[in-house]
Amino acid sequence: MDMELSTTTLVLFILLDACGISSISCRSYCKIWWDITQALTNARREACASQTARKSIIPRRNFRMRAVYLKGSCKAPIELYVDGTVIAPMNPRGNFGFNFMKHAVVRTITSKDSKNFNVNVLGCQNFTFDGFKVIAPGNSLNTDGIHLGRSNGVRSLNTDIAAGDDCISISDESVNTYIYNVKCGPGHGISVGSLGKYTTEAPVDGLILKKATLTNTDNGLRIKTWPSAPGTSPISNLYYEDVTIINVRNPIIIDQEYCPLNQCNKPNPSKIRIRNVSFKNIRGTSLTREEVNLIYSSALPCQQVTLRDIDLKFNGAPAVAVCRNVRPTVAGRALPFYTTEAPVDGLILKKATLTNTDNGLRIKTWPSAPGTSPISNLYYEDVTIINVRNPIIIDQEYCPLNQLLQNAWREACASPTVRKSVIPRGNFRMRAVDLKGHCKAPIERYVDGTVIAPMNPRGVGDEWQWVKVHYVYYFTLSGNGVFDGQGAIAWQQNDCGTNLNCAGTPMNFGFNFMKHAVVRAITSKNSKNFNVNVLGCQNFTFDGFKVIALGNSLNTDGIHLGRSNGVRILNTDIAAGDDCISIGDGSLNTYIYNMKCGPGHGINVGSLGKYTTEAPVDGLILKKATLTNTDNGLRIKTWPSAPGTSPISNLYYEDVTIINVRNPIIIDQEYCPLNQCNKQNPSKIRIKNVSFKNIRGTSLTREGINLICNSALPCQQVTLRDIDLKFNEAPIVTVCRNVKPTVAGRALPFVAANYSLCLTVFNNEKKVGNDFDFDPRR
Repeated sequence: MDMELSTTTLVLFILLDACGISSISCRSYCKIWWDITQALTNARREACASQTARKSIIPRRNFRMRAVYLKGSCKAPIELYVDGTVIAPMNPRGNFGFNFMKHAVVRTITSKDSKNFNVNVLGCQNFTFDGFKVIAPGNSLNTDGIHLGRSNGVRSLNTDIAAGDDCISISDESVNTYIYNVKCGPGHGISVGSLGKYTTEAPVDGLILKKATLTNTDNGLRIKTWPSAPGTSPISNLYYEDVTIINVRNPIIIDQEYCPLNQCNKPNPSKIRIRNVSFKNIRGTSLTREEVNLIYSSALPCQQVTLRDIDLKFNGAPAVAVCRNVRPTVAGRALPFYTTEAPVDGLILKKATLTNTDNGLRIKTWPSAPGTSPISNLYYEDVTIINVRNPIIIDQEYCPLNQLLQNAWREACASPTVRKSVIPRGNFRMRAVDLKGHCKAPIERYVDGTVIAPMNPRGVGDEWQWVKVHYVYYFTLSGNGVFDGQGAIAWQQNDCGTNLNCAGTPMNFGFNFMKHAVVRAITSKNSKNFNVNVLGCQNFTFDGFKVIALGNSLNTDGIHLGRSNGVRILNTDIAAGDDCISIGDGSLNTYIYNMKCGPGHGINVGSLGKYTTEAPVDGLILKKATLTNTDNGLRIKTWPSAPGTSPISNLYYEDVTIINVRNPIIIDQEYCPLNQCNKQNPSKIRIKNVSFKNIRGTSLTREGINLICNSALPCQQVTLRDIDLKFNEAPIVTVCRNVKPTVAGRALPFVAANYSLCLTVFNNEKKVGNDFDFDPRR
């Protein structure tokens, strides 16, 4: 059937009727052999000329039919309803050809014992097979079930295909193909290709295969291209998910050396680039131990191949993966790998000059990789090195994650659809990366491995943020991964504890000018500086984030916020050498829930007031936290004798457990680290509307609450409610200056400092100073 139709519905169903419908009669043509060739041709001609939708019926009965050529364009939609069995002549010819059609449906029809392809779909758009069935023996040559070429938007749903060749074969210029709930077997599996044989081929882009069962097939999920062939059109964006494999010879195979019958030339690699291919949740039994074969072109090694949750068995034991010219991303269930690498033996390099190179004489091998082939007998002599970064290096932890990550980011950022990249389990070394928007769609990064920074602070690169992400909207970083800054050397070199003008070192993460971002279940470890800096962001969430650093590691703040609105920090566990969370100027509407802090310097607002360009801090809710062995607990700090005037307001702390903390609650408007500042003039920062509620635990100092406000702008509306802190099992005391706190609930003993405005409160709900009218929910 060769059809050039627009808005055609070809619904091939099962009906009960005579040989024809309504005004179209079969009597003149059916005769003794019930040959319906002319009847169908006539019915088609009349239907195509009709201004209204027409339906033709082939009833339940056996009919013979020679080849028919049903061509549009027609004036209205046409429906052909088949309930009978239509039998072809014995001479060779394929069953169906659907060519240059739009908006077509083939539903619950069976193609049986075709002499060639059962179905060929060429140049079609929006074509759906639903409930389609193919019946052919496994030894019937070239009886592909459905073959696609030059078509866009083909959907194959709920199909059951038994063939002597590919169940579904996807050829050049197949775009946006969707396959759901297919059964395949016997046959050669589901194939993309073969491609590359001709220069006129167009790219294959976009395949989603979800929910399939392949039984007793020669291959499972296969991509194949020809070597030593001229075609160059790429294959990209193929996704396979939820596939059951039952006794299949090659369950997953990418074969860029495809050569049927070994009758082709293999000296030159394939020119086809394959990229962004994902296999997820592929499970079952393989007839070969090598269940995954990824054989890529040496000229164009594969990019972005992911194997996630692959669980295939051979004789009851896990099968293995064989790879060449590809390093797949593996996530979920681990895969044992084979490699096809051979030994390197014998190199003589004599008389060379290397000038301004990143490396000089380098030997590099992959960590956490399967290859075992040795390297031996290398001789280097008479080499001049001029301004080379690493003159001699043997690197057995080589992992070019920088370039891989940058390339993946570049492609994802340019994509109009959501893109996800994976860093699998394993150890990967990485210098500084700069991941910049603006991107066209949301981006997801899943990290399951450990990413390791250089130990030397200057080895990270020129960036002050090791992993820098900026100007990106709708970004997610998740997984169980660890980013290890290897900060030990940097901490030893850091003199910021005694030198206010100390040299900076790189921080682990910098998230700058982003919107709608999530960092989930990631660990930042041993950063050389701040673990995380959040600057100029909106609607940014940390959930299950963890920080690991020694208590004596200088300046390793867990999360530092600045100029950001709507940051949420949920279910975090932070051990740091500085503030667990520090809230800098311009921070608005910050929400912290269920966090652990310690060791470190506690949870801080500030320091503020040092610069005239600072913006106000307005809105903090901290609810449910535990601080253990920290220098400070809940602290607000501003500089004296400093020009900044932006206020701090609307801070609410509730349900906090304090365990062996030196200063559990402290407002310090005379903050002066190392005593290297001038305290002659008071701070110019106004602090107002601050509430501490249900703060309980143990203090390492008798003065567990210090409210030291400035004399020029006394603190306003400070509330202490239900405070139960002990020092050596006795109640702590409160020291305050230039503040009239409102005290409610449990009574607090006060110690008045010089010029104190504090009063002792004994009765519940009695207030000191002005009425307190702060609603933290607003």
